[in-house]
Amino acid sequence: MRLPFELWALVFEHLEDGYDIYALAYVCRGVRDVAQDAIEQHAALVRKHGTVTLNSYDPIRHFIRNASATPSMRFAIRTLTIRCTVSRDFQVAANFAIALRELPNVRTLAIYIQNEGMVQACLRVGLLRAPLLRLKSFSTSMSWWADVMAFLASHPALRDLAITSDAPTGSGSGASSPRSHGATVLPWCAPPDEPSPPPSSGRVRLPA
Repeated sequence: MRLPFELWALVFEHLEDGYDIYALAYVCRGVRDVAQDAIEQHAALVRKHGTVTLNSYDPIRHFIRNASATPSMRFAIRTLTIRCTVSRDFQVAANFAIALRELPNVRTLAIYIQNEGMVQACLRVGLLRAPLLRLKSFSTSMSWWADVMAFLASHPALRDLAITSDAPTGSGSGASSPRSHGATVLPWCAPPDEPSPPPSSGRVRLPA
């Protein structure tokens, strides 16, 4: 079916997800030309909103409101860092889980939670049950190996994994290298159907 380029322009005006924009743009050269404005707008959103750090209650609530009201923003986020130092708080944990489910295009995820009670709260509200189909890199200080391994098993596209003994310090997106913080940094490949529990030493044994 052939559509006038004017109709293609209307289609692109209603697309929020950059992956959809790029996939449709390569239907043919003419459509790609029509898509240039949408591609440039999405690229600008990624530059502005592509990296997010959530570390306290008010920023989390503000982020969730903005993400719900602006789908194009949440589709643009590629890197998310959750950095939590508070003790067990189910409301904060639930908001972390809601925020993560709002971000289908996250490619790099870091979760640093210092308090074990807060780790339990986050796991009970389903923080690691979010389906992140485009996730490529994951780092965490969480020591609940069974839940972490289940998360890894459900994300076969994951390629980089870092299990840290504590949360790296720093500002911004938390992009400091985990190697400088005693991390176990390993390349990831898809696990077997029934991954074995990690050894007691704290190192994760990944399939060859």
